[in-house]
Amino acid sequence: MAPRGRRIGHRSKPAAGSRDGGARLLYDNRRQARKVRWVSVGMAVFSGAFVWWGAVLIAGADSGPAGDAYAGAFAVVFGLLCAAAMAVYRRHYVVRLSLEMDAVRVTTLGWLSATEDVHDFQALVSVNRYGDSSFDGVRAPWVTLRVAGRRIPYILDAQAERFDERTVHGLPRRGRRR
Repeated sequence: MAPRGRRIGHRSKPAAGSRDGGARLLYDNRRQARKVRWVSVGMAVFSGAFVWWGAVLIAGADSGPAGDAYAGAFAVVFGLLCAAAMAVYRRHYVVRLSLEMDAVRVTTLGWLSATEDVHDFQALVSVNRYGDSSFDGVRAPWVTLRVAGRRIPYILDAQAERFDERTVHGLPRRGRRR
């Protein structure tokens, strides 16, 4: 029986003339990923500004009102939480998903560069679609890919340039057949 879950460092040998080892590309989302990367840079600046503002309030609390220290502490914590939330989101936002012979290769946004994980088919638990309803004229559907051993599922933007949604929804069934 193949190991379940994440196999770190697993790299397939590329086939001659192929960049991705002959893997079948199921999902490619570079355009939207570029937008998410810019939003995360903005969020880092926003978070840094909140942490800096909070530190200034805390440092000046000796001479100012006592409430400034509490406001400063709140600003620091809020800034750090925003930065942490964006880091978690980037780690689960899928840029590419490819099907290999015995596994699925998931490429997420990461912080400075893309991060790759390889999962056996048996580790794939479920695929669900959300966000099909419209709110104020905005429709932003997404799909989650839940993997055994991970608390938070991967997030696939359904508005990707390339998305073989039917095959992606069938991946957990493929793992149960083996």
